[in-house]
Amino acid sequence: MIYLRFVAERCREAHRRKQFKASGKLQTSNKTLTEAPTNMIIQHLTKLRSMDIVLASGSPRRKEILQTAGLSIRIIPSHFEETLDPKSFANPWEYAIATAKGKAEEVAERLKGEGQTPDFVIGADTCVYHEGIIYGKPKDPKDAFDTLSRDKAGCYGIQALGSMLVESIDGDYFNVMGFPIHRFSVNLSKLL
Repeated sequence: MIYLRFVAERCREAHRRKQFKASGKLQTSNKTLTEAPTNMIIQHLTKLRSMDIVLASGSPRRKEILQTAGLSIRIIPSHFEETLDPKSFANPWEYAIATAKGKAEEVAERLKGEGQTPDFVIGADTCVYHEGIIYGKPKDPKDAFDTLSRDKAGCYGIQALGSMLVESIDGDYFNVMGFPIHRFSVNLSKLL
């Protein structure tokens, strides 16, 4: 079982980009993020297509992104109760990672109970972080409206009407859509 925190890392990456923008390069570990990776999942597609890969999400965007990347996946939405308190996390990515992990673990345990052991279970989550506050999943329609009214662009998908609101993107377009396929590809290839 694997849970992937890559969607959560969009917040961390954006924060780092702000800190290092003056230098023109962003360093993580010993690599510059602008360097193209040499090990991507493309070289592993034959192997990956024979693996049982589960997406613990009903998100049509995540499904579309993973399938466009050539992966054959099963969609099994998680029943994980998204009741984690965002205030108990120091950073938005820690909250999103914990939620993604919870989703993946719930699906993996459910499948194990049914006698299934997929090769990978992918859990992902996105949160809103605005002016130092982490916003988790809305509790009800009023909560969703209040959250969206703080961030008007959040109510449009970048692949549709929202595209007219976006002047530029600093990072992965697919991350904005809902799943950072580049980072996922690089990290998954390290596991194979």
